[in-house]
Amino acid sequence: MASSYTDFNAAYGKYNDWRFLSHSGAKQMIGNLKQPVDFRHHHYPDLVRWMSFYASTYSQIAHLYSIGKSVQGRELLVLAISTNPWRHEPGSLKLVGNMHGNEVLGRECLLYLIQVLCENYGSNEYITRLVNSTRIHILPSMNPDGYENAVEGDRIGYVGRNNSRNFDLNRNFPCRFPQFCGDPLQPEAAAVMKWSWRIPFVLSANLHSGTTVVNYPYDDTETGEAFYNPAPDESVFKMLAYAYARAHTDMWVSGYRCGLRKDGDFFINGMTNGAVWYTLSGGMQDWNYLRTNDFEVTIEMNCFKYPYASTLQKYWNEHKYSLLLFIDQVHRGIYGFVRSRSGKPVQDAVIHVHGISHNVTSNKDGDYWRLLVPGTYTVTVSHPLYSSTWKNVLVRDHSASRVDFYLTDWNSVQGKSAKVEVFVSNGAKMKQPDLPDFLESSANQCDWYSNGRFYFRNFSTDGAEVYSITSAFIDEENQNTKSIPKRIVIADVRSGEHSIGSYLISAFMQNLCAGMYLRKKALIDFTIRRN
Repeated sequence: MASSYTDFNAAYGKYNDWRFLSHSGAKQMIGNLKQPVDFRHHHYPDLVRWMSFYASTYSQIAHLYSIGKSVQGRELLVLAISTNPWRHEPGSLKLVGNMHGNEVLGRECLLYLIQVLCENYGSNEYITRLVNSTRIHILPSMNPDGYENAVEGDRIGYVGRNNSRNFDLNRNFPCRFPQFCGDPLQPEAAAVMKWSWRIPFVLSANLHSGTTVVNYPYDDTETGEAFYNPAPDESVFKMLAYAYARAHTDMWVSGYRCGLRKDGDFFINGMTNGAVWYTLSGGMQDWNYLRTNDFEVTIEMNCFKYPYASTLQKYWNEHKYSLLLFIDQVHRGIYGFVRSRSGKPVQDAVIHVHGISHNVTSNKDGDYWRLLVPGTYTVTVSHPLYSSTWKNVLVRDHSASRVDFYLTDWNSVQGKSAKVEVFVSNGAKMKQPDLPDFLESSANQCDWYSNGRFYFRNFSTDGAEVYSITSAFIDEENQNTKSIPKRIVIADVRSGEHSIGSYLISAFMQNLCAGMYLRKKALIDFTIRRN
């Protein structure tokens, strides 16, 4: 087994143990805070003034910037908070509010969070450590046009939900299954996509209203039917979700929500897989997980979509510790740098955790961050232009472990056959990865190195188990999918602890991805039939 903690319950036992702070426990740990006093709704001019004030007053730790404009020309303003807010530092996180214009609590709580982070820096030890070690990006309103159309007192309505062109922004991101999407990409979603590609976020939250629960990927299914469909990093997402829910006053309590019974939502421990709740395609959290290095959850903060201003202080008090502890979750798992033997940063190296069919990649400075629950893991780092390497790593609770990797340039290895030997000799030292897991991670790796979208399939036919990787060109900006020429490779693979066939396929896939990286084209339909 690649990890001793691949299951969340195995990692943490009971949810309500010491590893997760309750609301009162978080209060005790964080200590006294200077709190907001201006509890009212902030329309766009007020929002601009608020963010500009903190950017100018606390310029040593706060930097205001725009990621684009809404349909009606309102700036999508972000405040970055850190000791170096103008440039990238490892450990970046983003918080996004008001994606649906009539769901406003996230917008207000993020404005209050800006105040708390700025005004308590240097005086509160917890806040100071958080700002010193994290680059926090806060986008209070992703849909400022919709907000201006929404109405205070709206509990379950839809006025102002969509953008000014009447598109739902949380159905507007490129789909994993393109047959369910077709709306033109909106400027608000396009701005967030470009922002997410430009800055290597590790963790993010999308703040909504309508119930009280933390929702984690996947939101979609291939058939469009609702059923439990967790992402490969289910354990990590449950850890993130419960850390937030437990620090809330009552979100963590299992039961029906919002005073409803027969027709209400019933959630266990304040969290849910999105697809088992209801399915949606084109959601922001799935897109982030699949197309960037970012792990995102969706937080439903309250039952009232546009609550009266008189209730805002109550809601803030319920969520303030959850928001702060969520930021702290970015400091979990492993992090470090991928460099060549000469010390040169290696960009686009693939960090693969054995047993988890989802990879992350290194950034332009060679830095990477990979969220994981506590446990022991085997981690392989690969790049088309370098030989692969691996390490066994220990992930501790409540702190990330630094693990650096050094890769050898292929130019120092003689001949193509030697490349296979290097890869095989590395692989032979560790247990053979499970074939479906390996192939799915290979598809993800090729996905990074091409302009294509690679899909993994596992099915049975004529008594044989078949694994298939197929490719399609994706034009994400215009939401178009095109078929492309394919070449087919079929191989019989014997099962076994150290099957040489699997290692040869490993080498083949590595060279395949090298071609993807150098030519930037997806040309392969790769199929394995196992008897």
